Amino acid sequence: MPETSCHKHMLMQDTARSFAGKQSDEAKFQLYMEATHFAETIENLNDAEYRITQMLDILHNQGRQFRVS
Repeated sequence: MPETSCHKHMLMQDTARSFAGKQSDEAKFQLYMEATHFAETIENLNDAEYRITQMLDILHNQGRQFRVS
């Protein structure tokens, strides 16, 4: 089924009910991590940092300098 704004809203309500329910702290934390895509965000930030380092190394090897503020 294609997601519509109504469909997304219903999923969010289900998630909120599940989060507020009688779940363990570990289950609530897992739900939070999934809902916020926190692990994916950390992975993307680490990937960006790695790529920036690679690009700076290439510039340095070409005799160019780039200041990171």
